[in-house]
Amino acid sequence: MKKFITALLLGTLAGTMLCACGSSESTQPKTEEAAQTEDTADTADTAAAADTAADTSDEAADEDEGGKNVLVIKAPGYTGLTNLRNDNNDDGTYFYEDMTEDGITIITNMSYPNSQRDGQAMDAYAENIVCAQVDNDAKITDTVEDSDLSAKLTYPVYKVSWESGSNEDTKQAVGVVVLTDNYTYYFGYKCPIDNFEENAEFYNSELQGIELIEQ
Repeated sequence: MKKFITALLLGTLAGTMLCACGSSESTQPKTEEAAQTEDTADTADTAAAADTAADTSDEAADEDEGGKNVLVIKAPGYTGLTNLRNDNNDDGTYFYEDMTEDGITIITNMSYPNSQRDGQAMDAYAENIVCAQVDNDAKITDTVEDSDLSAKLTYPVYKVSWESGSNEDTKQAVGVVVLTDNYTYYFGYKCPIDNFEENAEFYNSELQGIELIEQ
């Protein structure tokens, strides 16, 4: 009887151990599968977050790009120029001024954010740009729309003639003001008034060669 009870206890213990081992083995794959699912979900979340950050960064860059000037006036090339002013600003504005090799002509290439007032005529605005931004001493003598350049550049272009200074220091100038969507440009030539007539044809011819290009 004792032997039978002992054998029965041993059999029950062995069965219990087998059940425990079987339970451990059957639940293990489920644990690993859950872990893999968690890892996959974490990876997907991380990738989605990275994509969102990249999209946000691209949108911010596009906004910054949209707020800055991406155009410049390309002028005919010259040699032997002496640079008088070279301002290139982060907001997209610039102001370049050079003197020709003979020391007679000053070439100005400038861009400025649009500041045209509501109802202000374009020719009046062009004159204001010359007087306020190009030469504070400018006295306008003539302003007319340049239809050929307007058609070429696809923006309104006004040719402005003006003088500055007095007596032997009087300068005479001619240039064009280009009104784009966000920025206004000026490109022109200035020299002593006694030298202007002999150079006027050259200046006007060169102005027809300017272009607006992406910088």
